[in-house]
Amino acid sequence: MASASTAIGLLAIAVQLGVPVQGGAQERTGPLGTDAPVTGVRAPAAPAAPASVRVDGPYGSRLDPSALEWVARTERALTLEQKVAQLVVAYLEGGHPRDGSARWRRARRLVLEERVGGFIVGVGPTRGTATWLNELQSLSEVPLLVTADLEWGPGTRLRGATVLPINMALAAAGPADVAYEAGRITALEARAAGIHMAFAPVADVNVNPENPVINTRSYGSDPAEVSRRVVAFIRGARSAGLLTVVKHFPGHGDTETDSHLAMPVLDVDRFRLDEVELAPFRAAIGAGVDGVMTAHLAVPALDPQERPRPATLSPPILTDLLRRDLRFPGLVVTDALHMDGVKGQGRTGEVAVAALKAGADVLLIPPDEAEAIDAVVRAVRRGELSEARIDASVRRVLMAKAAAGLDASRDVNTAMLAERVGRRDHEEWSRRVAERSITLVRGERGALPVSRPGPVGAGRSLRRPEPSRHGRGVRGRAGAPGRPGGDGAPVEGLRGGGSRPGPSPGPLVGPDAVRQLLPGGAVERRARAAG
Repeated sequence: MASASTAIGLLAIAVQLGVPVQGGAQERTGPLGTDAPVTGVRAPAAPAAPASVRVDGPYGSRLDPSALEWVARTERALTLEQKVAQLVVAYLEGGHPRDGSARWRRARRLVLEERVGGFIVGVGPTRGTATWLNELQSLSEVPLLVTADLEWGPGTRLRGATVLPINMALAAAGPADVAYEAGRITALEARAAGIHMAFAPVADVNVNPENPVINTRSYGSDPAEVSRRVVAFIRGARSAGLLTVVKHFPGHGDTETDSHLAMPVLDVDRFRLDEVELAPFRAAIGAGVDGVMTAHLAVPALDPQERPRPATLSPPILTDLLRRDLRFPGLVVTDALHMDGVKGQGRTGEVAVAALKAGADVLLIPPDEAEAIDAVVRAVRRGELSEARIDASVRRVLMAKAAAGLDASRDVNTAMLAERVGRRDHEEWSRRVAERSITLVRGERGALPVSRPGPVGAGRSLRRPEPSRHGRGVRGRAGAPGRPGGDGAPVEGLRGGGSRPGPSPGPLVGPDAVRQLLPGGAVERRARAAG
C-alpha cells in the first residue's frame, strides 16, 4: 500500500500539470516478443497511489509519480522555442542512411538544431530503421516520440515485419476479436523496432462508394461495427504498449475527394454526423485512445464559413466539439500538413499557427519545420497565442512520451529484432485471416459479382450490390485502378476455394484494393483454385 506522502505527491504533481484527478491507478506493463516486458514500458518505479487516487485521461492512469515528476521537470527546463519544437513531428525515411548523406544530415539537423519532438517513420528495412532510431534518440536531449502509419500492421512501414490484411478484410474475417489481435501484433513488432505510436485505427465509416481515399481502409459502413473494431484495436495495441491515434476526425468516410489532393467538403447535417461519423470517435474516446488525428475536410454543419476551412484549422470542430463536447483530453494530431487539403490555407507558418489556435497539439510533417517553429514562437511573442496554450500541448506530448516509457528508456535491443519482428505465428495468423476474409457478396446461385469474367486478382472488381443504409447507394463508374468497380455482370463464383456466402463488410472494393486486402497472393491462389 502506498504511503500518504506518495499520494499527496502524486496529487501535487497532477495539479501542477493541470491534470484532473479521480479514483484508481494502473501499472505500465505489457508483453514484447512472447513473455518479455516491452522495452521502456515498465511497472511503476515508485509505489502506486492508493486506489482512491487516479490521474484521469488517456495517459494519467498509466503514469506513476516518477513519470509525472519527469513530465513537470522536463517542461520547466524547456525554452519557448524548445517547447514549440516539441509539438513538431517530422518525416523520417525508413532504413539507415549513409553517413554524411543528405538524409543523414537532415535528420541530425532536425534533432540537434530544430529539436523536434518526434518523427513519423517511412518505409524501410526493420533493422536499419531501428538502428537509426537508436542513434537519433541518443542525440536528442528530450526523448523522441516515434510514430508511423500502421494501418496494415507493422509491415506497413517496416520491411520484414508482419503485413496484416486491410481493415475491411479484418471486418469480413470475423468478430471484433480479430481487430484486437491485429492491434496486439502491430504493437509487439512496432515497439520492438522503436515505434511508440501508431496512426491507427481508422475510425472513418465508409458510406460513400466513390470515396477515393478511405474505402477499404475503413472497417465498413455500419457505425456500430466500425466502433466495435476501433475499440478492439485500441485495446489490443495497448495490451502490448503501443499508443494509438484514431483518425480522421470528424469523419472522412463520405467524401469523393482525396484530401491529399484537395479539400473535401462533408455536407451533412449534425444529426447525421452524430449518428454515423462521430460514433466511432466517441467509442474510441470512451476506450481511452491516446490521440485523435484531424481531417483536412470542411464540415459546414459544424463550422459554417464563407471560405470553408478544414477541420484541422477549425476551433468549433477541434476545441468546441472534440475537447468540450466529446471531452477528449489526449493528443490532437493534425493530418500531414504537406497535403494539398490544407496547404491552400496559407504558408507553412500561418497554417501551423492556425492549427494550434484551433486546438491541435501536434503539427505533423509541416513542409518546413523551421518555418513552422519560428512562426509559432512569433505568434506567442506578439500575443496571438498564449504561452499557456503552448504549455498545455507540450504537457500532453510529454505525458504521451512518459506513457510510452520514454522517461525510463528510449533505445531498443536490435539483437532481438529477428526474434520479435515478422514472427512466424504472426505471419500465419495474418494468412488465416486473409483466407477467411474472402467473402461472397451475395450467395445467390453461387455467383460472385465482378466487373467481367476472369480471375478476381487480375484487375477485376468486386462490387457491393445492396445500398448502404447511411450512404448514397453503390452504383459507381467501372473499375479504373484504385476506384470502385461498376455494374459488371456476375460470373460463376470461386468454386471449391472454400469461400462462404456472407454480408459485405462495407462499400465497394476496387481491383488495387483487392490486392491490398490479402497478403501473400491469397486472391490469386483462390482464383486458381476456382479453375
